[in-house]
Amino acid sequence: MLAKYKYFNAKVGEKNPSTLLTEIKENMLRMIDRKMDAIKCIQVAAEEAAEIFEFNSSTPYQYYSSKWSAIIGEPPVKIPTSLEDNNKTMYLPMKLNNDTHFYNIAVNTSHSSVHVPTNVFDKGKL
Repeated sequence: MLAKYKYFNAKVGEKNPSTLLTEIKENMLRMIDRKMDAIKCIQVAAEEAAEIFEFNSSTPYQYYSSKWSAIIGEPPVKIPTSLEDNNKTMYLPMKLNNDTHFYNIAVNTSHSSVHVPTNVFDKGKL
């Protein structure tokens, strides 16, 4: 154990618990403020893009679906027949990697997903 302390240049010393909690609180507040700023920037960009977007039903588009995208290296996902006719090539394949932040569960850290009702987003009947 002593070797590990030397290796990481760790030191044991007395700390005031109140000071320690204050430092932790300030660090967390800074982190949350940065995340809130990032979310606000994403919101502004999304709102600006939505304002100039013009829908064209004949333009094909593809996206990552957390429900129906094939996972690279896994057996293919069985898409329901009701969706398969219009959407065979709409879902992009997704690559998952084990991530220590998620207890080594395979996740995709490059793309996010939100739930949108299927009849709205998957070209279903309204």
